Amino acid sequence: MLIPIMNIVQRLSQEVSALKNPPITRASILKTCRELVAEGGPEAVSMRSVAQRRQIALGSIYNYFSSKDELVLAAIESVWQDIFQQAPSREHQSFVRHVQWLFDSLRAGIQAYPNFFTAHAFAFVADEKAAARDTMRRFFSQMKQGLLASLQGDAGLRPDAFSDSFTREQAADFVLSNLQPSRLRQQTSCDVLLEFIRRALY
Repeated sequence: MLIPIMNIVQRLSQEVSALKNPPITRASILKTCRELVAEGGPEAVSMRSVAQRRQIALGSIYNYFSSKDELVLAAIESVWQDIFQQAPSREHQSFVRHVQWLFDSLRAGIQAYPNFFTAHAFAFVADEKAAARDTMRRFFSQMKQGLLASLQGDAGLRPDAFSDSFTREQAADFVLSNLQPSRLRQQTSCDVLLEFIRRALY
C-alpha cells in the first residue's frame, strides 16, 4: 500500500513542478517576448531578458532562435499577429464596419502594448532592425489591402464615389493616416472619421 501512495506523491510533485516550469516551446518564448514588449517596447527583448523572465538557461532560447535579431523580429511579428488575431471576414462587410474594426484593434493594441507604438520604439526598429522595419511595413500594407478589399466589395457605396481624381487607394491612404497610433492615443472613438466616410462615400 505504501508504494502506490509514494507513486501518487511523486506524480503530484511532478505536476506541480510542471506548473511552475511550463515546457519551453517557441510559442512560450514568444509569449514572454510579448510581455517584455508590452512593458518596455521591442528594445526590451533580448536572449538574456527572455531567459531571465522564463528562468531558463540562455542556451534554451538558441534552440528556437539563432540570434537576437531573429528573436526581436519574431517578437514584433508576434505582437502584430496578437493585435489582429481576430480579423473579420471581408465578405459582405461594409467599409465603415471594417474601419471600425481596424480602429478598435489598434486601440486595443495600444492599450495592451503601450511601449510598442512609441516614437522611441519605431526609431529603435528603424535604426537597428531593417527586417523588423520591413515587418511593420508589411502589416501596414496588409491594413491598406484590407481597406481596399472592403471598398471594392461594399455594395452600399455611391456609384460615383470614386473618380480619376479620387481613387479607392487615396481613400484607403486617407483612412490609414487618421488611424496612426500616435493619433489614436488621444482618441476614444472614430465617430468623426466614420461620419466623414458616410457623407463622402455613401
